[in-house]
Amino acid sequence: MRAEWGHGYIDVKRCGRDLPSLIKQQLHVLCREKVECVILDLPLADPATPAACEAAEALGFFFGGIHPEKRPDGDVLRLQYLNDVQPDLVNMHAVSPFSQELRDYVISCMPE
Repeated sequence: MRAEWGHGYIDVKRCGRDLPSLIKQQLHVLCREKVECVILDLPLADPATPAACEAAEALGFFFGGIHPEKRPDGDVLRLQYLNDVQPDLVNMHAVSPFSQELRDYVISCMPE
């Protein structure tokens, strides 16, 4: 956790059956600590990651990006959760057409 930055991290090494309940439990702890943004990294090499991603999205996580080669076993899917934070989407500027497209995609993934 980087409380001074307002960030908390959940770094999943392997997806097991109990992962949804563990994510929910850790999310609750981080929200109680008033962490503004929770980052969840899921291993893309794990075949159970799609189901873990769906479970995390049901909790309010949304797409944040791909972190290539974060680990020796490969890339991670990065999801994020905003804890009572409303980002300033009006003043969020992108510098290239691709970054605009990516920004728009991330915004479209955000829960209402």
